[in-house]
Amino acid sequence: MISHILLVLLNIAFSTQGLNFFRKLRIASSPCLSLSASSSITGRSTEVAKKSVFIFGLGYVGTALAYHLKAAGWNVSGTVTGKSSRSIYKASELRKKGILALYFDPKSDSDWKDIKQQINKSTHLLSTIPPIDFESSSDDGNGNEIDGVLRVFRDTIQTASHLHWIGYLSSTGVYGECNGAWIT
Repeated sequence: MISHILLVLLNIAFSTQGLNFFRKLRIASSPCLSLSASSSITGRSTEVAKKSVFIFGLGYVGTALAYHLKAAGWNVSGTVTGKSSRSIYKASELRKKGILALYFDPKSDSDWKDIKQQINKSTHLLSTIPPIDFESSSDDGNGNEIDGVLRVFRDTIQTASHLHWIGYLSSTGVYGECNGAWIT
């Protein structure tokens, strides 16, 4: 059941905002992600031997997808938030199951060398991280939200020669009063 839900979510992940994001990056995208480790992919000219996915945000949905893809024979890596004790434990559990989990906090000024290396090795990339407010400690609805993944990794994503598919998984959540501000 969860894999069916994930496939549906991935098929609808290309919201208007998501499509505009990809157009800005000028990277070809496809609205579906094949879970077969042996099917062919068209897109960028560089071929790699095995499909690999990098998932920004190994939260509930990202982790469920990571397990599903790992079971289907994919190389899987991704990020957990910061280095809290909960994130350290989660990363350890994911690594035990063959999923490389790296720490990422978009507000940090690290060079993120390890994440950039994984992006450059990946054939697929999925971001499940929502935009964040860099102006204050909370999203105040004043339009200050920025995509942390793009803020840090735009150039790396644009030049990653193995990437064939990029997806953005947005929320279907219900939000309270935001004084007319756009909800992303």
